[in-house]
Amino acid sequence: MKYDISSINLFNRFKSLLNQKGAIESWVIFFSCAVTYFASGQNITSGDSIPNSLLAFNWLFNGRLDFDNFRNGIFYAGDAAAAVRPLPHFFNESSSGHLNSVYPIGAAVVSFPIYFCFYLLLLIFHPQGSAIDITSASFGGLRILCERIAAALLASLSVVLFYRLSRLKVERSIALISTFIYAFATETWVISSQSLWQHGVSNLLLLGCILCLWQANRAHDRKKNLLILNAGLLCGLSLTVRPTNIVFVLMIAIYSLFAYRRRVIFLVLGLPTALISLAWNLYYFRVPGGGYQMIGSGLYDYSLKQFITSFVGLLFSPSRGLFVYTPIVVMCIPGFIQIVRRWKQKDEKLIILLFLSCCVTFVQYCFFRVWWAGWSYGPRFMTDFMPVLCLMLNYTIAQYVRQSAQLGRSLVHWKSAIFTALVAFSVFAQVVGVFAEPYWDAIPISVDVQSNALGSSSRLWQLQDTQLERSFQNIIYRLTRPTRRPEYAAGFSGKVLQVRDQDQRVLPAQLTVPAGTTTQLTATVQNTGTSPWFGYETGAVNTGAAQVLVTMFDDNNQQVRQQQLYVSGLPLPGKTTTAIGVINFPERAGTYRITFSLFAKNVTAPDFASVPTVEARIVPRS
Repeated sequence: MKYDISSINLFNRFKSLLNQKGAIESWVIFFSCAVTYFASGQNITSGDSIPNSLLAFNWLFNGRLDFDNFRNGIFYAGDAAAAVRPLPHFFNESSSGHLNSVYPIGAAVVSFPIYFCFYLLLLIFHPQGSAIDITSASFGGLRILCERIAAALLASLSVVLFYRLSRLKVERSIALISTFIYAFATETWVISSQSLWQHGVSNLLLLGCILCLWQANRAHDRKKNLLILNAGLLCGLSLTVRPTNIVFVLMIAIYSLFAYRRRVIFLVLGLPTALISLAWNLYYFRVPGGGYQMIGSGLYDYSLKQFITSFVGLLFSPSRGLFVYTPIVVMCIPGFIQIVRRWKQKDEKLIILLFLSCCVTFVQYCFFRVWWAGWSYGPRFMTDFMPVLCLMLNYTIAQYVRQSAQLGRSLVHWKSAIFTALVAFSVFAQVVGVFAEPYWDAIPISVDVQSNALGSSSRLWQLQDTQLERSFQNIIYRLTRPTRRPEYAAGFSGKVLQVRDQDQRVLPAQLTVPAGTTTQLTATVQNTGTSPWFGYETGAVNTGAAQVLVTMFDDNNQQVRQQQLYVSGLPLPGKTTTAIGVINFPERAGTYRITFSLFAKNVTAPDFASVPTVEARIVPRS
């Protein structure tokens, strides 16, 4: 009897040690990811996330849940003196008369505990913390810092949940491999961990929901009920984060109905967390869909042409394709075959249904006009599917391990080599995106502007100067910095030979344009110095890129606007090339003088001595 008791105690101690080891592993993974994510050198921020990065601060500091105090503030574009300044794309005048976010508030809700900690720290360490003006331009740097920390922490937590999920199905070594892939070989790194996009928070909630349901499949009675309830709470929250999550929630509800029968009521009891967003939308926008519903009427094109363009672009575009930036997802196919063969098991049924959710959501994106997801790195929309696809990789890796044990390593060596190569390239693509300066979308012509005019930007399809290529060039350039030598600036010289408009007509010395007109200009320039030029394709955006500065002066000779045309290529001394870009004429009517001058940004000053000058008469728009 003593022997039996001691054996039980020994077993319990061993089990406790294992549980403690699992907790240690989770903390190591969390901190490793958090440090790596935050160590990224660039601020990969987006206007889409600005409202969610300010909402908690605005409530805590100012007691406001709207953004009326940001009217005509730092986020507004256009001339400061213009009568009407256009709204930034992420704000909208709601039906209630308040300025509010176009995007759902779920990311702000989920990240609120983190922002509350930021708020307390600011009160403690910031002088006059209670008087912090979050609407001022001086708060911008701190806002970005807090957003990056919050995004990194939430993404790191999602990685831990992914690891815990994987450990329920595969051994530790396989789980670590798939977790590494999810953390560093997918858009989890370059998208989810860098900014408060909806994708990162959605992935966190989806992984938490799957973990609850898989653990419920292994639990009994009250614990099972509690886990299903938690899954419902997370499902409801996911609807406040991203409307497209409704497809995943419906599949989870169908799964729970058949897997748990009467216990599905606990999932339903958790879903009311979605009422947070519904109440918000009805109060401010008077419609259930909120800001999305008010602006979303023209976002979809249900034509075959749009479907084909988006389908091919989302998967294969050189600057947005999933298989270009995350080719490792190809290896999900063998894993999915393994899952289908086990379709009678509860865990696998859930994965199959979630994969169908991915397919339905993907088809929805294929009718979305802005399928390239605006300014971002790589296939941002595909980030939604990474948790499901990477869980499938567990089955692929496990299959290779079994084959290696049964048939010998030599027979699966080539599969391992392909798998390793795909992982390596996927990690490389994410590293490039994280550490490069994020200017490809904007330079030389905004992808969004060009795409809205042409239907689909040609830059998204070109095989040269792709986003990945230029981003890599940018990293190389910043490491070598060939323009930092004093002799480079001394030998930089050139002149603007000719400027043409978007119809390729030579720009006259005098022209008349409506106020606020946007047009594309192309300048022919010549390198008359002794130093070679570095064009925009080299990634030398902020330190040494050759540019044409377009400066506008009013009747009082006061500078009112400066814009750039971006020099192309690597023109050697004596060679000519072109510089292109989009300029906006002032909103206020009057006569303006426009000069064109060559310079190398942050290396040389613009030469205003011998430049062509254009007189532009701005007339009111009819």
